[in-house]
Amino acid sequence: MGRKPGPRKSEVNRHGLSRDIPADRALRVRRECGFGCVLCGKSVVHYDHFNPEFKDATDHDPAGIALLCGGCHDEKSRKYLSTATIAGARLNPLCKRTGFSWKKLGLQGEPIVDLGGAQFRRSPIQIAGRRLLEVKPGEEPGVPFRLSALFTNAVGHEVLRIEDNIWKASTGSWDVACEGGRISIRSGLSDYCLILRAMPPEGVKVERLDMRLGDYHVQCPDEETFLLLHQGRVIIDARYGVFDGVELIFD
Repeated sequence: MGRKPGPRKSEVNRHGLSRDIPADRALRVRRECGFGCVLCGKSVVHYDHFNPEFKDATDHDPAGIALLCGGCHDEKSRKYLSTATIAGARLNPLCKRTGFSWKKLGLQGEPIVDLGGAQFRRSPIQIAGRRLLEVKPGEEPGVPFRLSALFTNAVGHEVLRIEDNIWKASTGSWDVACEGGRISIRSGLSDYCLILRAMPPEGVKVERLDMRLGDYHVQCPDEETFLLLHQGRVIIDARYGVFDGVELIFD
């Protein structure tokens, strides 16, 4: 006979509670924790039931769940971090204090940035007086190049920046989630302003983008299209184009 549908035994605790946290409660946890580990601020996280522990929980109470990165989660599991420490950080998360969660990109060599299928190598982009994309050499021989980038939402509010290979996601966004090598940022329930995929060691790929800088509108409606509009008029429509050593300035 086939197995009856429902959670596997290993996915439920002794009270029959599944590990799957309802989407609305998971969103609340992400927001209250500032979209990153409450202790160190890293963006890639686990949902940790700390009060009570998952094995004793009868409900997914957001107040008893914290975001912890793999390292901090492991320290807690190995008894190097106390429940009191997690609880204190849950009330005053690092990301809320700094204004961002972060992740270091594992880049090697000269990075390629793929914007909706258009590839940029050694090609800085400046729009409305602000650097959208820039790559600088390493500070000394043998160290990685330094990638910096800026992303806003459709009304011009910054949602993510990359500074010297470290992404910093704003805690002011409606939602920020990291999964499957991607960071997805939403301005509303179905309103994605940015989906960025890390592609170590080569670079990053922007799979979706809807941002404004001044009178300019930058769009990647899918993985194959990069559009730059000025006051509603398309000035760049690039599909699988390659920009190598070309500086693009639109002020």
